[in-house]
Parts: sequence; structure tokens; C-alpha cells
Amino acid sequence: MRLSEINAYNCPEPSLDPPDPVIIGHCHKCGGEIYQGEPTVYEDGKRMCVDCFLDRVREIFKDSPAIVAECLGMRYEEGEID
Repeated sequence: MRLSEINAYNCPEPSLDPPDPVIIGHCHKCGGEIYQGEPTVYEDGKRMCVDCFLDRVREIFKDSPAIVAECLGMRYEEGEID
């Protein structure tokens, strides 16, 4: 330890730099890193980042909005032509 790192109380000065992020895994869709503290979604037991999850939800919504509505506890009806 260098003398410049010791304060008047003979204690090490705390670092002003944030700690390095901790990688807890990788997204199985895009391969991107997932860091500790970030939201993570699991699909079939595999980690997925939030961006890929949103893409998946958009894909499901585009193909079948009824499924999304049901998952949210809503009712979906096709519009009727009068």
C-alpha cells in the first residue's frame, strides 16, 4: 500500500471508482452479457436479456395478440364489421 492511499486515521482511502460489474451469464438468444442486478428472463431454463424478451413479446403479440391479452388477464375479441 502506498503512503498516498492512507489517510490521517491510518486507514486506506475508499476507492472512488465503482466496482467492476459481475457477469452472471449470457443471453441464449443474442449471446450478450447479463450482469448481476440486471433483470433476467428465463425461457425453458435458459437466460434471456430484457431486450430479447421484449423482441419475443412483440413477436408473440404480432402473431397472436389473444395470447398476450390472456397472459395479462384480459379478453381479446376480433372486431366485427357492422
